[in-house]
Amino acid sequence: SADLQQVSVGHFRLGAIVSPQHPLARHQAIAFADCVEHGLIMAKSELSIHHLLAPLQRRLREPRRAVLESSSLELSRQLARRGLGVAFQTRLGIEADIAQGELRFLPLKDNGGIHSDLGLYVRTGRYLPVAVDALARQIAEEMDAIGGQMNAYTAKEYTCYYGRTLTEHLEKAFSILAGMVTRPKLDPGDIQTEKSVIME
Repeated sequence: SADLQQVSVGHFRLGAIVSPQHPLARHQAIAFADCVEHGLIMAKSELSIHHLLAPLQRRLREPRRAVLESSSLELSRQLARRGLGVAFQTRLGIEADIAQGELRFLPLKDNGGIHSDLGLYVRTGRYLPVAVDALARQIAEEMDAIGGQMNAYTAKEYTCYYGRTLTEHLEKAFSILAGMVTRPKLDPGDIQTEKSVIME
């Protein structure tokens, strides 16, 4: 919209998520059409994922009705983990499930890969508060210095902060993230200012 200015954007690959015991779990990547026989857990139209997958659904020879449509990525994830169908989302927020072997993420290979964008926006003519902007730049510079990237996103139930870096810099990246989360400097005045910005 014209009244919003994009500060930052990240592109994240969309994929199918299934339990490790699911018949599709043996694949490294998958086409959307391969998922339809296994019960689709689809996003409702208020989520961007719905609109990213809609063209793929329209191309099916025999349209399939979803087992469930949900606006909760958490519910979709839980159902996929229990083997009740195939859900679709990015790796964001499910990294721990993947690392612990509770979910498999299979990138969609349709159209050379489908990406979901996550952006940070501010109203045109407004700026991030100086302290927030300075902190964001400092963190970005520290991560850049070790060849890493950092980002965050907010879901209905949680906020996720994450970073990507080479294994040899993992300790430094973790230290940056841990310090940000466990020792934030939250000035009551700044919090009140942010509340009023959000309320607008």
